[in-house]
Amino acid sequence: MSLFTKLFGLAVAGVMVVGAGCQSSDPNRDRSTKAADGISDVRDEVANANKELGEAMSAVSFLQNASGDLAKPFEKARSEVSDVEKAAGKVSERAADMRNRAKEYQAKWAEQTATLSSEDLKMAAAKRAETVRARFAKVDEKAAAAKAAYPVYMSETKELLNYLGNDLTPGGIKSADAAFKRSNDKGNTLKAALNDLTAELDGIVNALAAKN
Repeated sequence: MSLFTKLFGLAVAGVMVVGAGCQSSDPNRDRSTKAADGISDVRDEVANANKELGEAMSAVSFLQNASGDLAKPFEKARSEVSDVEKAAGKVSERAADMRNRAKEYQAKWAEQTATLSSEDLKMAAAKRAETVRARFAKVDEKAAAAKAAYPVYMSETKELLNYLGNDLTPGGIKSADAAFKRSNDKGNTLKAALNDLTAELDGIVNALAAKN
């Protein structure tokens, strides 16, 4: 399962950040802190994936404009594109861990909210949960855009490199001008989507940090 297929489920974990706070002897606060840490970890991995994408795009661009020995820039481009896939896998792992933390937190939070006898506290809890769900709906939207852009970029770029692998000559590179442009355009689309997703996650991480 790809990076963005897994990351797309991130919004489902939205209510896990309700009441997030600092580490303490209170198990409820400890669970919320673990959940918040999970969001921060995902944010860091998304940022790293974006960095790897930028390096891959630069390597492919360098290959297009290279002269002389084309083997080295070609292998560099292939290596950098492979690193994009590896970074995607790391984000998938972090997202899965985050959802596990979310599941634990939500279960306990719902269980304890159900024991409240005060109607105003129940209403406050429901309102807070809805606010958080709305915020994560924005993350959901940005993750969906990244999910859609990722396989398109990878497909275009891998096809380009496969083509050049059979004709790694100045003429072969020149004949692939349109494919180079498609790869770059799709890369920019993916990069913009990852930037938007990182910004949304930053907003949540910063909001949680302000409570600590």
